[in-house]
Amino acid sequence: MPDESEQARAVLAGVHAFAHGIDRYRLAVGARLGLGVPEVVTLAHLAVAGPVRAGAVAERTGLSQGSVTALVDRMERRGLVVRVRPPENRRVVLVELTDAGRGVTDELLATMLPSMAATAAEPDLPAPADLAHGLHRVADMLVALAEREPARVTPAG
Repeated sequence: MPDESEQARAVLAGVHAFAHGIDRYRLAVGARLGLGVPEVVTLAHLAVAGPVRAGAVAERTGLSQGSVTALVDRMERRGLVVRVRPPENRRVVLVELTDAGRGVTDELLATMLPSMAATAAEPDLPAPADLAHGLHRVADMLVALAEREPARVTPAG
């Protein structure tokens, strides 16, 4: 029976392979649609989360606030997103998918979901709900580790 360190390394190898698969898929989708990875990440996030503040886009993409402004501007020009002010708080600006943006994300899901369902149904894998639960737990652990990581400032040279 593998010890805890070996089990942890096996999980790490699986997470690494999963992240690599996501990266490759994002690059392929972006190339097909003429979008960069931050645009693909933003579309996917909006499809799952619904309208969000620009800060949530920055957190999800790893971009600065200024870069997110430029990203949203580009996506608005392509008709994929709009900025909206919710009636209950006109000071807030949310980024929201347009019908065209929803069409792109629906097309991507239509391509991905059948393959995802077939893979999740393979007999040597845990039940899909258990698999999803495990993936969420690993993601939560990685986010918690990232939040504890100290910021490193490099001296100006």
